[in-house]
Amino acid sequence: MNRAIRDEELSTVLMALRFWQQHGHQAADEIRAIGKSDESTVLSDEGIDVLCDRLNAGPGSAQIVVEVLAGGVRNIYGDTAAVDCLVLDWDTDGVDPERLTTIDGDEAFAFIWSTNVDLDTTEEVYSAVRDR
Repeated sequence: MNRAIRDEELSTVLMALRFWQQHGHQAADEIRAIGKSDESTVLSDEGIDVLCDRLNAGPGSAQIVVEVLAGGVRNIYGDTAAVDCLVLDWDTDGVDPERLTTIDGDEAFAFIWSTNVDLDTTEEVYSAVRDR
């Protein structure tokens, strides 16, 4: 779940990131264990700069991609924490009547699809659409 962060929490996170950027190589094993990672999975200095820039920019609108193939949802993913999407399919031909939901007097095939977080693919798809 994506939750809002208070100003003092954001300030603390940014200070901690900058401190790590400057002194992380000197960190005690106990501090390194918090991240449950080795050097290969820790952000580089450039990665910390990008993350700090994103955090400073504040919450923007989520970017969600809905892939549709042959009239059906194939996949939903985005750049934010998992989001539950309610999908309403008004084309109910061939759908088992027990799986239909009545909404405003019309029948629909309704289901909830939880998005996957896929930052790289989301950015790639959004860039391709923006650049066309």
